[in-house]
Amino acid sequence: MRMLIKLRFDLLALVILIVLTSSVVNATDYYVSPKGNNANAGTSSAVPWRTISRVNKETFSPGDHIYFKGGYRFYGNLSFDRSDSGTATNPVTITSYGGGGRAIIAAITGHGLYAYNCAGLVIRNINFTGSGPTKNTGSGIFFYMDLGGAVKLNRIYINKVDVSGFGEEGISIGSWHVSRSGFRNVRITQTRVFNNRINGLDVWGYRPSTTAWSHQNVFVSNCKFFDNSGDPNKIDTHSGSGAMIGNTDGVRIQYCEAYHNGWLCNYTEGGPVGIWVWDSNNAVIQFNESHHNLTGSNSVDGGGFDLDGGVRNSVMQYNYSHDNEGSGFLAAQYPGAAPFFNNTIRYNISQNDGREHGHGGIQVWNGGSGINNLQIYNNTVYTSPASTGSPSAVKLIYNANNVSFYNNIFITKGGSRLVNTYQSSGFSFKGNNYYAEDGKFRIRWGDKNYTSLPGWRSGTGQEMLSGVSVGSSINPLLVNAGGGGTIGNTLRLNTLTAYRLQPSSPLIQAGFDLFSLSGIDQGNRDFYGNAVPLVERFDVGAHEFSP
Repeated sequence: MRMLIKLRFDLLALVILIVLTSSVVNATDYYVSPKGNNANAGTSSAVPWRTISRVNKETFSPGDHIYFKGGYRFYGNLSFDRSDSGTATNPVTITSYGGGGRAIIAAITGHGLYAYNCAGLVIRNINFTGSGPTKNTGSGIFFYMDLGGAVKLNRIYINKVDVSGFGEEGISIGSWHVSRSGFRNVRITQTRVFNNRINGLDVWGYRPSTTAWSHQNVFVSNCKFFDNSGDPNKIDTHSGSGAMIGNTDGVRIQYCEAYHNGWLCNYTEGGPVGIWVWDSNNAVIQFNESHHNLTGSNSVDGGGFDLDGGVRNSVMQYNYSHDNEGSGFLAAQYPGAAPFFNNTIRYNISQNDGREHGHGGIQVWNGGSGINNLQIYNNTVYTSPASTGSPSAVKLIYNANNVSFYNNIFITKGGSRLVNTYQSSGFSFKGNNYYAEDGKFRIRWGDKNYTSLPGWRSGTGQEMLSGVSVGSSINPLLVNAGGGGTIGNTLRLNTLTAYRLQPSSPLIQAGFDLFSLSGIDQGNRDFYGNAVPLVERFDVGAHEFSP
């Protein structure tokens, strides 16, 4: 009996092995070399094809590899359709082979790679170049689907790729169907997207909804987005963002750097941002640096980070924003967007953001149905005067609902406002520190101006808790506020010593325990990776002091 059971088990294991490996057994490796011939079989490096046009004639199967000879340029436009799809476990892979570095797909005009209703693709260790942002008319890598049935095509993986010189997006991943079909499990890692016209990275889907999203699980890590200019001829919407992800359930953007994007945007009602999400659920933006981003002379924004219209259950944390024309950290709701609620901005650092148009280091803008349940805590913001405009540490535009500021450090110099708002309903400040380096304490609250914390407190009821005065206006004793500079390596953000608390700082153990106060989970670490709290009480600002 035991022998029979063992035999049945062995047969079952063999059947499973055959099923799991059958697609791999049928997979084929294809090679493309400038020394090849399109009449060749293309199935080994000894008999390669020669051109992209030959690749486009083939129908590929799950597990296939397409190898381009490293160090060479291949002119044309790669094209894949549904019949070329791989699977999540056996993708079709496009990559380089041999010595000489990465192969280059050189699209004179049009897309570098276009995949229509197609997924299960891995693109790695290969570059895409257009003829220049004002000459090329396509995107570097463009995945588009319009299938019905609310289907989610599984797996897009882009790794170790440079995308530059395209007239539209560097990378565009989009879908358009009323059922909100789209893509699932998109990963973009160790990739540089630069010198493109419309945007660096754009993930988009069917118009906003309150209940469904086109895409699921988009992961972007260790990427750089820079020198994506925006299009001055595009006046129907904004352009020039580094990385923007919309209509997605489950987003993570981490360890990325975005800089010098957006200077040619010409849209008057909205502008570009270095890294941002919109109309998405469960998004996490963390461990990134966004700096020196711009906007056009007729446009707005040009900021570092943004949770925009329709975002919910999302967080921006452990990021460094500096020297942007727009706000460092923006929460915005535009007209017609899905509801915006249950979002968090915590343990971030902003230095000298809002260089144009009077933006704030942290800014909340309600231009639509409402900013609801937004928690902003343990951030550090430093703001000095700009050559144009009047930046502030915090700027609030229009009323909101339950937007709370706790345990933040706001530092200004040269008369910049600590808080600036014309309409103040729905905002609460408790336990924050407001420090004007040169003694020029300025808060505009509605139609009144305040020159001291006690005056603001008595005039508005802010920084009061159960009848007790809270908050402070003292020197936080940071190591070198205003001297952060550019890190340029997001794995080394903890070397940003300028915003650490000195051992004698009065803000050590001066913060609220937000779980006890309001049921808010403050997470388990600060900007620098220290556990929170290290001792009995939380510190104020983005640094939890560690002796």
